[in-house]
Amino acid sequence: MDTGEKFVTCDEMKQIERAADQAGLSYYQMMENAGEGAFRHITSDVRTLQKTWIVFCGSGNNGGDGYVIARKAAQEGIKVLVVPVGQPKTEDAITNCRKLMERDYPAAVEFLTLDEMPESWRIVIVDAIFGTGFHGHPEGMALDAIHWINDRRGVSTICAIDVPSGLPGDEQDDRNYPNAIYADQTIVFHAPKPVHCNDGVDIRRHLGDVTVCDIGINDVLK
Repeated sequence: MDTGEKFVTCDEMKQIERAADQAGLSYYQMMENAGEGAFRHITSDVRTLQKTWIVFCGSGNNGGDGYVIARKAAQEGIKVLVVPVGQPKTEDAITNCRKLMERDYPAAVEFLTLDEMPESWRIVIVDAIFGTGFHGHPEGMALDAIHWINDRRGVSTICAIDVPSGLPGDEQDDRNYPNAIYADQTIVFHAPKPVHCNDGVDIRRHLGDVTVCDIGINDVLK
């Protein structure tokens, strides 16, 4: 990504989403579009179709995006392991978690805890733990999940949804975040946030290749 590209802050993104919802694109549909778009981007590398996917889903809407991605993968015959990092709390995340649990798919979907995870390495890992609005420091289950994912860096394909978990979306300085995901690619929804346009060496190591994914907002806010 061109680091000179215009960004929107996390608060501005919330306002944009609210305007889109009022214009007729529901929050639920935005989540569906986000999950579909992220899935299509990941599978643009056909090698990902041949591997097991492990999707880490946080309790917020970023986790909801992860549940959609897991559903899309299972529908396409990809074996999916889902690791809930906390129980879903938002309405749309709860709905998409239930949809994933209650339906049969061409491929197996298993819900596992981190302690039950197989020692897999050559896999596709989807990081949908924290979104762009994250602040503070990862703790507990989230921190354990981030370490588990980073231990597979360089062997597995790590895909961060909206932002590598542990990085704040509005970060514009080049700071060290040792407890954040090191992603091979970051899939951003609608528009870059400040962190995605950060040209700091340490921050870029977390982001990997950054791609912006359209989720339908531009069409309703013309």
